[in-house]
This record gives sequence, C-alpha cells and structure tokens, in this order.
Amino acid sequence: MAAMATGQPPPDRGIPVAQPSPTYAASLCQPKAQHKTLPLKPISYLHGEPQVIWEQEEVNQMIINENLEYAVIEKFSYGWPEIQD
Repeated sequence: MAAMATGQPPPDRGIPVAQPSPTYAASLCQPKAQHKTLPLKPISYLHGEPQVIWEQEEVNQMIINENLEYAVIEKFSYGWPEIQD
C-alpha cells in the first residue's frame, strides 16, 4: 500500500525555525562598549604641585568604565572653592 497524502509533512522533517526579529526595545539599546582597564598613571610635579596628565582617549575610556556620562568633573587649581549654604 502506498502512503496517503494528508497535507502534513513527514514526521522526520520539522518546520524550519525562523530567526526571531529584534524587538523595538532591543533596537534602541546601544551595544555596550568594551571595558578596558587603564594602568595607573605616574604623578608628575609642576612647580611643586602634583599633576596627572591624561590623553583624551583615556578620559573617554574612564567615562565608559565608570559610567560617568552625565557626571560633572571640575578642576580646582587654587584649592577648594568655598560653598555657601
């Protein structure tokens, strides 16, 4: 006897699984940047005052590593400013 066609695929074959399309939320998320460790910088002195010199690329990497995208970093060349309440 011959097998009858029933409109179903044979049992040894499965339905190919389609790749899931990215969701709207996934398309909005930016890929995370690589976390790179930065070596300690040597302290140099200029007119007796310590200073650390950073390259722009190192500063950008620190922002990524520490999640400082919206942080305010200030320079106090002549001591701490007096903050009044």
